[in-house]
Amino acid sequence: MDLVHKPKGVGLPLELTSERIKSSLIESKEITAKKNSFDRHYFWFNYWEVTPSLWEKRLKEIPQGTFVFIPIYWGLHALRETKVTHYDFGKYRSDCDLKRIEDIALENDLKPMFCVPMTPVPFLKNGGLPEWIETPQSLSEEGVARNILTKEGKIRKIPSFYHPYLFRYYKDFLYSLGRTFVQRGFRTKVRGVVWGHQENGEFKSFLEDNSEMFQQSYERFLERNTQFEDSNLIKKDFRKLLKTLLEQVASECLESYWDGVLRVDLWGSGDQEFFKRAIQKNTDWNQTHWKRFFQGVSNNILPSDYLYDHADIPLVLRQALKDLVSYNYLATCTSEGGLADNTNSFRPLVTSSFHTDTPEIVKVMGLTDYLDEISPFCYEFQEENQWNFDEEDSFTHFFFAHQLEPQEFKSVLRLVMSGNKVVLETSQITEEQKRILELFVLENDLRGELIQSLGLVGFYPFGEGKLITIEGNKVAEASEKDKNQFWHRIYLFLGTHHLEVDADKGIMVFDLKRDVSPFELKYEEVRRTCLYNPTNKTLHLAIPHSRYFAFLRYSQSRDADIKSSTSGVSVTLAPQGSILLDFGYVGKSHG
Repeated sequence: MDLVHKPKGVGLPLELTSERIKSSLIESKEITAKKNSFDRHYFWFNYWEVTPSLWEKRLKEIPQGTFVFIPIYWGLHALRETKVTHYDFGKYRSDCDLKRIEDIALENDLKPMFCVPMTPVPFLKNGGLPEWIETPQSLSEEGVARNILTKEGKIRKIPSFYHPYLFRYYKDFLYSLGRTFVQRGFRTKVRGVVWGHQENGEFKSFLEDNSEMFQQSYERFLERNTQFEDSNLIKKDFRKLLKTLLEQVASECLESYWDGVLRVDLWGSGDQEFFKRAIQKNTDWNQTHWKRFFQGVSNNILPSDYLYDHADIPLVLRQALKDLVSYNYLATCTSEGGLADNTNSFRPLVTSSFHTDTPEIVKVMGLTDYLDEISPFCYEFQEENQWNFDEEDSFTHFFFAHQLEPQEFKSVLRLVMSGNKVVLETSQITEEQKRILELFVLENDLRGELIQSLGLVGFYPFGEGKLITIEGNKVAEASEKDKNQFWHRIYLFLGTHHLEVDADKGIMVFDLKRDVSPFELKYEEVRRTCLYNPTNKTLHLAIPHSRYFAFLRYSQSRDADIKSSTSGVSVTLAPQGSILLDFGYVGKSHG
């Protein structure tokens, strides 16, 4: 037993004490089971689940070079005597010593990253908050109490994050953490984790709440900001404001240690999934789960299967986790993001970037449905307008005029001048924006073309850059067939090409890309098509020959048979089979 001194009256919460004793008793069993979980490039180290005397043994079992994410348990470090709160990070209790965890991880050539919560942590008691912060249970939009089911079968209530004093408590916690990092000379940075889940193509964080406490906070916000009207959109902005404030205080308190925000998709934590998991003994890993996983990866959302035992994850899905959440992908989620720009590693193929936090306005135009048909999950949503004016991207930027301030509108046009492809939705364009656009066309002598096609469409080539203006409301009113034809013409003008895959129903497809090596300069980039068969049937697919793509090689084949001929490539995948196919993308040279 570790002997430590602690402030008078300060003790460990009863549940944490009992859970730690239980953890100690089954530690050897857990280690044996988790040895099989290192078939990926990252690992979550929940230090409160392991006795401090076993931290070193546990971390040494993780392969060198693995990214280790370390969630910081706010409630564990908050020690309260009467109404005075102390934050202990190893001074009084060995189970709070984050510096020791960092030292062990670095000594074993691991890549640690500390994570502070920016939402309730669903699988922790009271959402990870100190036990004396009493908040009501979070409610869904339908008024249903929100819960999750842990892998041990425990029901955890999701608390509201809108306690009137929570922001002040949070600032004290982060200030104490930041001061500790400086005083003890930490070398590892900190990410703020937004816990959530994928639902209907959108990431839903656990900040979303409709409880009475949220409503009271929202009403106080409206009282102080009378220019706003009560609406669902304003409620969404209010939640976004809280997230922004939490980021700001984290940046101020942690200073140079702050490394931005990491979104995490906690599998099985959705409201509907809670009820299914509570009723069903085994999870049906159907196409919906795969689509959520793929969509999250495309949007730089880290998947977490923490609510499931490792043995419950199908082998083919574990293979997909290793293939898609690669070392390079993880580097973009951490302070080592520069690695992604300096290596030839594969990363998700993104050909379209939607600069909006309202996915529904893209869907009603039939665009996501069209893209899901020709190349699923090849698009991302950017909630904030962050782009590099001087750098040419390989994907198309989509903007909505009514969501842009005048200066942002000008910046969008600068993107075109830098050689980028931009589609601008103008159904609600302002008079000022119209003048800016007309002046841009005149000053740059753009010889564009205006045609009637589901509304007025403008095509403006500008060297390597291209600008298209569309009236999204007219597109939304069209039939599904007309929408598909419309977007087909748009992408022909943009010169965007996707590999055609004719696959049996059930095969899951995800595309990656990388820069070319010095021996592949005849290609624009290398595309990798990842194919998985999660069914219990043998399935087939064919990829016909294309003038835009040249088949290079296949790799990591498992229970797969491949044949290549002048007409294309054909693959047979046995149940739980998978294969990776690499193609050289010729692109512009044939465009």
